[in-house]
Amino acid sequence: MEIAELAKKSAAALKAQDWGELETVSRELLTRLRLDPDVNELDLRKVAKNYLASIVREGRFLTTSDPVGQSYFNEGISSFQRFLRASPPEIAIKVRPEIRHIQQVQLFMSQPRSDSLNKAASSLRRLGRPHLAIELTNQELSNSRLNYYSLVVRGSAYVDLNQIDLAIEDGELSLKHSLSEKKNFSLTLLARAYREKFKRDGLIDDGEQALNYAIQALEVDKNPYVARVFISIVRALGNSEFEELIAELKASLNFNFDSADLLAVQISNSILQTEEVENLVHDDDPWAADSDDSDSEWLTVESEDEEAVSDYFEDYFEEYVDSLDNPQMPHLEP
Repeated sequence: MEIAELAKKSAAALKAQDWGELETVSRELLTRLRLDPDVNELDLRKVAKNYLASIVREGRFLTTSDPVGQSYFNEGISSFQRFLRASPPEIAIKVRPEIRHIQQVQLFMSQPRSDSLNKAASSLRRLGRPHLAIELTNQELSNSRLNYYSLVVRGSAYVDLNQIDLAIEDGELSLKHSLSEKKNFSLTLLARAYREKFKRDGLIDDGEQALNYAIQALEVDKNPYVARVFISIVRALGNSEFEELIAELKASLNFNFDSADLLAVQISNSILQTEEVENLVHDDDPWAADSDDSDSEWLTVESEDEEAVSDYFEDYFEEYVDSLDNPQMPHLEP
């Protein structure tokens, strides 16, 4: 079957939420793409994202006891590890954002606290599972309804699902209750939500509201993630008033989101440099045999010194590793 046909099957399976079919097709695509020296990084990341989204299945193990679902998820991660070990080194480097996101989902499984739950929910929406992100944040908000970071993550998932009114409701509530120096999270969510509302309904007031929130977010923290949202809103409005500011942002900020993620690079390198790698490579079919090797090294949370603020999407969710070490401070961003 040609790659183009497999890609169509993958898109259809994702739309239908047929996770079994999506996993099968994604495996076939990954196996083929790794042999292409000129494989496009975005294409490879999309397929890896689909595969990792598929192994979560319905995700019941995230919120309740489901040993079968959890075991399937863990086996799927081990299978992905074997695929990376059997692939050229650059493959693991290209999919390092996806490695990081699945790492954080598994972190929640091992440390089901408020902070790690937020990390897991944020990563699930980045893996294309916003419904599960909403389930996890609903669980946290049932315990602490004013947890502004949970509200931001849930609101962002609502934007993913084009449920704009619910996203705005979460954004406004989180803005009201967030710390003053952290309001950029809520402001960026509101900017994105109103931008999508503007695109959907075509009302100029919504576009101007989106722009206003983006400008406020930049005033709190002028970073590339907020800047990217701001620029996209200006372009959507066709506004030429801010060209000087856009030029300044482009000149002063680093929009190469991949380069800053030192932790992800380290995780990727650890996969490739482990002494046991050669013994675990399955040249004929890296997906075929199950392995008893431990996932602990690959999925270990490193020290704070090794963590870096990074993301790969237009919205900005800064990470605070301190909160993982202090269960008495569950309100902190993960």
